[in-house]
Formats: sequence, C-alpha cells, structure tokens
Amino acid sequence: MGTVGDETARVDPFAERMQDREPFSARKLGQQLRVSNRALLREDDEAIGTIGREGREGALDVFGRAELNGFGVETQRLERKNSGRTLMRKMMMAALCASAMAASAHATVREEPITYQDGETTMKGFVVFDEAIQGKRPGIIMVHEWWGITKHVHNEAQKFAEQGYTAFIADMYGDAKTADNPKDAGALSSSVMKDSKVMQARFNAARTQLAKHSSVDPTRIGAVGYCFGGAVVLNMARSGADLAAVAGFHASLGLNTQAPAPGTVKAKILVLNGADDPFVKREQYEAFKKDLDTAKADYRIIEYPGAVHAFTNPEATELGEKFNLPLRYDAQVDREAKAEALKFFAANLGK
Repeated sequence: MGTVGDETARVDPFAERMQDREPFSARKLGQQLRVSNRALLREDDEAIGTIGREGREGALDVFGRAELNGFGVETQRLERKNSGRTLMRKMMMAALCASAMAASAHATVREEPITYQDGETTMKGFVVFDEAIQGKRPGIIMVHEWWGITKHVHNEAQKFAEQGYTAFIADMYGDAKTADNPKDAGALSSSVMKDSKVMQARFNAARTQLAKHSSVDPTRIGAVGYCFGGAVVLNMARSGADLAAVAGFHASLGLNTQAPAPGTVKAKILVLNGADDPFVKREQYEAFKKDLDTAKADYRIIEYPGAVHAFTNPEATELGEKFNLPLRYDAQVDREAKAEALKFFAANLGK
C-alpha cells in the first residue's frame, strides 16, 4: 500500500505482545474434561434413581447402551427417559475429545522470540516450528504487512509450522515497531522501501537467523509476504536472493530493485492478488511481467475476481471501515490462495 505522511510510528513493546499470547495448558484442558464428565454422571444418577449406582455401572457401557437385562419394563422406561441425555453426553464427549486432540497437535508447535541485529539496529522476530517433527525441514521467511508484526502474521506462521515448515517472522522495522493507523504504517514502510539496501539488509538478517536454526535445512529456504511484505519478497527474488520459492499475498508491486539480468532470478515466484485491488495498478503488473520475462524467470500470477486488498487478514474488513480504505477479508479467496501457496512451496522446497 502507498505511503501516507511521515509521522513517526509508535513502538509496540516486544514484551507486551508476548504477554498477550496465552500458552496452551494441557492441565487446564484435562480439568475441563473431568468437570464436564462429573456433571454428566450426576445427571445420570438423578435419572436412574432407585436402580442405584451399582445398577448404573452395569446398565451403561462407555457408549451409553442399556444392559439392564432382568429389569423388564422399568428398564425400557429408563432407556426412553435417558435416550436424549445419553445422546447429548456422547456428542459432548466426542467434541471434547476432538478439541483435546486438536489442542495436543497445536501444543507441539513452538514459538520463540529471537533478538538479532542488522548493523546497529536491533531486530525482534520469531521462529515458529513443530517440535514433534524429527530432522531438518524447509524454512520460510515471513514478511509482515505494513502494520508490522501483528496477530495475523503470527497465525500464518503457526499454520506453516503445522504443515511441516519452520517459519521465521522477520522484523522489517526494527525493535518490533508496529502501527495502528495508515499514516504511521506508511511512514514505517517507506523507511524500508525508499532504500533497497535497507530492505535487503533487513531481509537477509532474518534469513541468516532462519538458516542457522537447528530445525532448518539451509538449502531449502523460501519466503512469503503480505501486502508490504509481498513487495519485499518479490523484490528480493528480483535481486537474485538465495531463495528457492517466493509467494506474495495481496502483494504490492512497487519495485525498488534493478531489473534482473537473464538467469539471475533463482527463486520461483507466485503472486496471489485480488483482481479488484485498487492499490496495484495495471501498469505495475505489466512492468513486473516484462522484467521477469526478460530475466527468463519462472513465475505465475493469479488474480482472484472480486477480491481486494488484504483478503487473507480476518481483521481487514474492520480496518477498512475504520480508515475508509479498500481492505476486505475474503474467506473463500483466502482458502483458495493458501491452497495454491501450499502446493507451490511443497513442490519447490522438496516437502
């Protein structure tokens, strides 16, 4: 997105954001399961009444089936009385078990804050990976939107980790700065994009951190960016960065690097944009394609009809309304574009 003004952006303290992220608690989930189960058992006791607890133990197996042979008509009456409650119990326990399994899988994904340097500038990023996976795996550098490192990019990194990648959330602004309005966001993004050397140095500092992580195969590294971040990763590909694959979601196409010479673009490139995104002009597409064609680069551009800017961000619609900007989340396009990206990275990063 374009720049708006030059007001200095506020700093969102690194420690505050980490405190807001509540870790998964297996103990807490277990307590919730036990409380729910006890409540259901109390309801069964009340319904069974005079048959007694011993009768109940023999009456219902784990699926709530009646086994009260010998109790005759009273058993049939009890079965009818408890059929709705038994079905409800089965449904609740199934849902709780499914939640437990999902939470358990989620719990193996680890997010670690990483403080690193780009010259004299302190950078504060995150590495996100699945501890349950053995051996080295591909790595993906993730570049945030112009707002800075937000909940959105954290969630995207989590999803990549669940797919078997190690994700590194790059800090492109330094000191984990974020913006909560377009004016500050424009000032921050301009501070990086107006000088391609700054952009490249900050991206490469993040790449170095990812490549040396113990879970990563340094020969299989890609990059993904969103909005401003899309412009960053596409320009890095144009500059010949050592990347196997690069994907840009609702990527800005402001080019701040020289047109690549034939054979110098190493990365395969995927652009996933909204066809109705007013921030990306048709002439920018033409210039982008011309440069990549001349360089004989391997690239693909997909434009989704009806989609505008920031379609992967669930908070985009609210932000668009707040600041009168053409931002809108699109769940269907989000799913389709993510599916394309996953196929793209799997094919080009050797997963």
